Amino acid sequence: MTRLLKGFPHIGRRIGKGLLTGLLALSLVSFPHTTAESQGPAGELFVTLYSGSLIRLDWSDNLSNEKEFRVERAADSSGYVTIARLPANTTTYFDYNVSPGYGYKYRIIAVDASGSFTVHTNEVSTSTTTVSPPSSLSVSPVSDTQVDLSWTYPGSASYETVIERRTGSGNWYFVARTGRGENSYSDTGLTPNTAYSYRIRAASGNYIYSSWYPGESGSSQAYTKLTPPRLIYGFAMSSSSILLSWTDTYNETCYIIERRVGNAGSYKEIATLPPNTTVWTDTNLEAGILCQYRIKAVAPYSSSEYSNELMVAAVYIPQPSRLSAAAFSTGEVELSWEDNSGMESGFEVWRREENSPLWEVIGTTGRNITGYTDATALPGRQYYYMVRAYSAIDFIYSPFTAPVQVKPSTIAAPSGLDYRVYASSGSTYAIVISWVDNSSSESGFKVEKKTGEEDSFSEITTLTANSTKYIDYGLKERTWYYYRIKVYDNTSNSAAYSQVLEVFIGRPDRPSDLKAACISPEIVRLEWKDNSDVEQGYIIERKSTLKDVYTEIARVGPNTCTYTDSGLTAGITYVYRVSSYNAAGTSQPSIESVATTKRWASFSDVEYRQWAGREILSLASVGILEAAQQNRFKPESYITRSEFVSWTVKAFQLKAPSVGSFPDVNPSHPRYREIMTAKSLGIINGGPGGRFFPDEPITRQDMAVILAKALKAAGKELPVQEPANIEAYPDYSAVSRYAAPSVAALIEKGVLNTRGTGTGRILAPLSAATRAEAAFALYNSIMLE
Repeated sequence: MTRLLKGFPHIGRRIGKGLLTGLLALSLVSFPHTTAESQGPAGELFVTLYSGSLIRLDWSDNLSNEKEFRVERAADSSGYVTIARLPANTTTYFDYNVSPGYGYKYRIIAVDASGSFTVHTNEVSTSTTTVSPPSSLSVSPVSDTQVDLSWTYPGSASYETVIERRTGSGNWYFVARTGRGENSYSDTGLTPNTAYSYRIRAASGNYIYSSWYPGESGSSQAYTKLTPPRLIYGFAMSSSSILLSWTDTYNETCYIIERRVGNAGSYKEIATLPPNTTVWTDTNLEAGILCQYRIKAVAPYSSSEYSNELMVAAVYIPQPSRLSAAAFSTGEVELSWEDNSGMESGFEVWRREENSPLWEVIGTTGRNITGYTDATALPGRQYYYMVRAYSAIDFIYSPFTAPVQVKPSTIAAPSGLDYRVYASSGSTYAIVISWVDNSSSESGFKVEKKTGEEDSFSEITTLTANSTKYIDYGLKERTWYYYRIKVYDNTSNSAAYSQVLEVFIGRPDRPSDLKAACISPEIVRLEWKDNSDVEQGYIIERKSTLKDVYTEIARVGPNTCTYTDSGLTAGITYVYRVSSYNAAGTSQPSIESVATTKRWASFSDVEYRQWAGREILSLASVGILEAAQQNRFKPESYITRSEFVSWTVKAFQLKAPSVGSFPDVNPSHPRYREIMTAKSLGIINGGPGGRFFPDEPITRQDMAVILAKALKAAGKELPVQEPANIEAYPDYSAVSRYAAPSVAALIEKGVLNTRGTGTGRILAPLSAATRAEAAFALYNSIMLE
């Protein structure tokens, strides 16, 4: 092998890299890709059987410095014999010295420059009676992009078939190779009104072919059809004329228009029009006649299919007029026009996009409706619109309006609408409306207004570019007004609307039923009743008995009816009042409510700054929980089920009939009232044997379930949480199914603590809860808004 490669150094380099196979890849236009039986470095050999006495050989030349090619042939079972020596770069040889009925094997030998070493192509075996060429070929244009081919073979012969195609006198291109016995093919994706020539040949295996049919140059030719025109629309220009419009096709020499009366009978040719015509008027018609039209394009060697059929009645409806369009930054286009007819059933809205010749119906309106919103337009694109009236009877249409164009731009809508109310004169008011101008290219602004929710917006003024303020006078008290600001650009016919500003002329009603409740020595919770639907928020004021002047301490948003006042001083009496407000002013304040913060409780084993210290001391200060023993709280001791239920009922101030019993809880039990209240509210149920087990430690997961139910009973139901929210904890699977939603919700809200530190934190759902954990969970539950 080393000696062989010296004669072909370029082959040696590639083989040395292990790329011999890649070197031999074949790319021939006239031959489909096949898998070689045995490829050689010299190239790939193909055989064509022209007749029983002529065989053609074609091979690829993969070498660059061969001296010559030798054609070798073996007849029947004899050895190879050189039958021809050919110059370098030759790739074709005709063997005329063969006889019908014999078998032959061929290979091509490449000789290097020294004449000492050789490489060869693959070997191909054939018989002079193996492959018969096709005996017929038919080509038929089907459409403007498709030609169908069909062919036959002599007798019962069946082969794979190779199809090639060319246009004019250009190169032949491979189209397809059909399977054995498949004698038809549809050639698609062609160019309209173009002449295509075809040739085919039989294929036997990977390397043996028949001669081409109908010949090397091919003579089976077909013209693809012209692209059919499209009849877009038609309408009566008068009671005796109908205008038609269609799309222009490609390379036609004329158009033929045909018409029939009604929807039956035969079509008759009524006009031949020059190329590039797209509009024509049919005149001298009988008034009210119903006509159906079709059109086709014609060229010297081809024609198109007929267009779609279009039916139009010769009945005149006056056309709409004064069509206008306004585009908005959302892409929407608002159209309006004048109705000049009293007999229409409605109106059709047509649209054409830039760079498109096609007009299409995008919507219809009812009778006497003279506006339409196109919600499918896109910002930045140019659109053209026109409108016509129609009757639902017998295809009656008016002429179109003149087209209008519009280009939805990215003009930015005004934002930040706000207002202030001022007394005007007598019993009327004025408001100053302000906004932020977010556009740099507007032509101006239009202010639109409506009175009451059922009214429609109407324009009240037009302002110049860069305006940001408008004063509206003469407004009535206790009345709703709605405003919106429209920025517009005359250059592109585009615009954008601000959001709607709701204005109520009049102060809101004052809140009532204010209640102040001390829930710790440093926190007071306020609740009140909302009596207004026009407030913008609430003002909370506070004073202490030490200071006889109210001070504003907070503002909350509309429809908010609670506020938590924290950071207070223990043992002080506080007085509160709440007012509602809006742009027209502030309501009268609510009736005052008083709360006195409790003094801090104390335990010998609890400090404020320790974990759960604040929670324990806060709840003990307001009498919700108590010491475990003398002055000791014992925060790390377990809490019983009865203790926790009692704390919970008192913390949420739950009320219900305290009747009934459990087998292990009767009226003599010190916490009987709270336990029966919880039972009446469905917060607790009996366990095995209907017992409550009041003196058993409560588990952390049961504590979570009771808290979740108590929150619901108090009107503070927790959002449902999927148990998957706790899957990050290593012991989440220990949570019982009935408790999983409650545990997940309380963990999410930060009510229930976890145990451990860092990444080792766990839920410990079946562990007994400590008194400190119970106080922590209960305090954070009642603090939830």
